[in-house]
Amino acid sequence: MSNDWEQLIEKSFESSQNKTLNLLMETVREVMDEMGDLVVEKQSPEGSRGRTYTIKQIPLIPISELGWANNESGAKGGTQRSLLEDWLRNVEGASFQDKLANVQTKMMEGFKEIPKDGDVTEYIQKVMSYLVFAKTLTMAITNFNASAAGFNFEAFLATLMAGEQIPASGANTIADFTAQIDGESVPVSLKLYTQGQLEVGGSFTDLSNDLISPNGAWASWASSPEFEGGAMKYVVATKDFEQIEKGASPLERKGTINFYEFDITRKNVFRLMADASKHSRKCIGSSVQFMDELSEWDKTKQGDAPNLSSTLPPKMASFTEIAELFSNYLKANLPLEGPLASNASEIYEEMAEMHLERMEAKSKPREFPTSAQIKRAVAEILGTNTRDAVVVKLSNDVVGLFKSFREQVLKKIDKRAEAIKKLSWMFGEDKKLVDWYESLSPEAKIAALENTYGYLNTDQFGIPNKKAITYGGGKPFAQLQIGAPYVQDFLEKVSNEVMSEVFSIFDKMAEMTEKLNSFFANGLKQKEQAETGAQAGEEAAKGARKFAK
Repeated sequence: MSNDWEQLIEKSFESSQNKTLNLLMETVREVMDEMGDLVVEKQSPEGSRGRTYTIKQIPLIPISELGWANNESGAKGGTQRSLLEDWLRNVEGASFQDKLANVQTKMMEGFKEIPKDGDVTEYIQKVMSYLVFAKTLTMAITNFNASAAGFNFEAFLATLMAGEQIPASGANTIADFTAQIDGESVPVSLKLYTQGQLEVGGSFTDLSNDLISPNGAWASWASSPEFEGGAMKYVVATKDFEQIEKGASPLERKGTINFYEFDITRKNVFRLMADASKHSRKCIGSSVQFMDELSEWDKTKQGDAPNLSSTLPPKMASFTEIAELFSNYLKANLPLEGPLASNASEIYEEMAEMHLERMEAKSKPREFPTSAQIKRAVAEILGTNTRDAVVVKLSNDVVGLFKSFREQVLKKIDKRAEAIKKLSWMFGEDKKLVDWYESLSPEAKIAALENTYGYLNTDQFGIPNKKAITYGGGKPFAQLQIGAPYVQDFLEKVSNEVMSEVFSIFDKMAEMTEKLNSFFANGLKQKEQAETGAQAGEEAAKGARKFAK
């Protein structure tokens, strides 16, 4: 509420009423901040005077991935993150499995009545915390597109687990956030996909580095002997939502989120990768000669462990230098004439930028934009479409020239890649590879990871849907119902005398807001609307003070 609103009200009422209205305005500001847009009502049977609960009575923390991000060190209260923390810390459990299973149970069974000698305040706090969890997660998932919902989901779970999100830029880890589990800081890589489309993957080099040398923030957990010195926790979730009609409100969406969890460790990484996919089996490939040398070293551990990487030629030029080389190669071999001449400079520059972006995205020097990407870029520059004959011909010419560039230029400067190809490799299809790796000491496993095919080539690993679920135990450890109808059902399960009084306060707050909206919408003429709103606010305050005693 603005100060202008307050001044307008003061002009419309006697001075004796100002004190009440000042309190009213302060209360309105708080309520307006907390009230969500999600309203689903469950009507009492016809003729019944039974209580009607609506989920707008449940407080809603403003949803924002940035707002839910980590507080600054030592920050106290006031931020969206702090408010969310205040509610979620009352969700019981010391792990993902405990907390989410408790939410599932509460949503299915509700809460028991307060014991005669029970703490009413604690009971209310706990009930409201679980309701806020259900409503806020529903809003964070259903009211945003897939990408934004994923970010919200990550921030929400990091807050639930009293952890911290890890910035993607310069993180040098595959983890998305940390979680406090059984008193220890644990790195978590989170995946949220539509049911049947789950894919757990990422940079094999980054994963290996996490297993080789855990970050100090979570080294205590990751360095556990059971992991043989390094580990990463994966929490994977699948969304199974009902289809909604085209044009329907996102708030009508409902379904279930299934949760699975598994650890990739220095001990089990080869076995998991070998059983996962073709890409993953290639990542753990090892030089046959190196395998023999490392096994011999592991018997005595005298001197430094063998290092295949040190015997290879140095890495080639940077991606920026490669992009510049190709740009020069393109200009020399593909002069742009005719209708392309006036846009030549822009086209060359765009090709170089796209080439660089593609290499950086794939972390490979031999990556190049696809024909479709080139067509779209050139068509935009020329102000035409991708079917234009000039655009199609140019795209084909550029793609063909890159193939020549790869053979004539890259092979000469990328001697490391050529040397790697010439080695004799054993890949994950051969069961002897996993047996060999698991026979090594934890120290030797470090050398084994640093000299894998995937590590040397900065490859991507992938664990497809069914395998990820299998690694997570085959069955979800928790299944949370998401959607307004489910939150409404949960709300009905907590109906009792005490919670009726609590929700009565929220009712009065809602009534106060409604009456004030009507008062202002009608030009501040219907003073009875403001009077009724003021009375509702006073009753809400009276109820709140009762619980505050």
